[in-house]
Amino acid sequence: YGYSAWETDEVISFELYRNILLALGCVFLVTLLFICDIIGAILIITCVLLTLVDVGGYMHFWGLTINIYTTCTLIISTGLYVDYSIHVAHAFLKQTGGSTEQRIVLAMEEVGPAVFHGGFSTFLAICVTSASANYTWRIFFKVFMMITLFGLFHGLAFLPVMLSFLSSAKEEAGKSDKEDSNRN
Repeated sequence: YGYSAWETDEVISFELYRNILLALGCVFLVTLLFICDIIGAILIITCVLLTLVDVGGYMHFWGLTINIYTTCTLIISTGLYVDYSIHVAHAFLKQTGGSTEQRIVLAMEEVGPAVFHGGFSTFLAICVTSASANYTWRIFFKVFMMITLFGLFHGLAFLPVMLSFLSSAKEEAGKSDKEDSNRN
């Protein structure tokens, strides 16, 4: 019995890393395909990766171990992480004209409330599992609560800041190139 539990843990830990890497690769390719912007896709996958790291770290502090239930929940939720940041990035990328700050404000006004309401409704939907005595439902609640909180943070707070830094740097590079061409 002890050997079979050890063997199961060995297989699960290997498959967890492999499946998460495959899921991240698929999320990146699909994101790149749909938004057609390499910088935007890199920022979105960065938000997904940071959310995954945050959830994994807090799982450790919450006393959750890598087992069949946490592995399935983490792998399935990789597709949910992207939801919070892709809407913000897409709204930013489709804005035309104006400064970077104006584009971010317009994007956040357009999709920020919808993203927040989507995350909050997800949190409300999983709250009913918080009082369960069943181990599987408690894990489900803990992991999905962290997914929602960290996903919302990275999508609504971290991503707009990163977009402003990268877009401002791109605008500055474009202005200096324009000034150099005007001098010649």
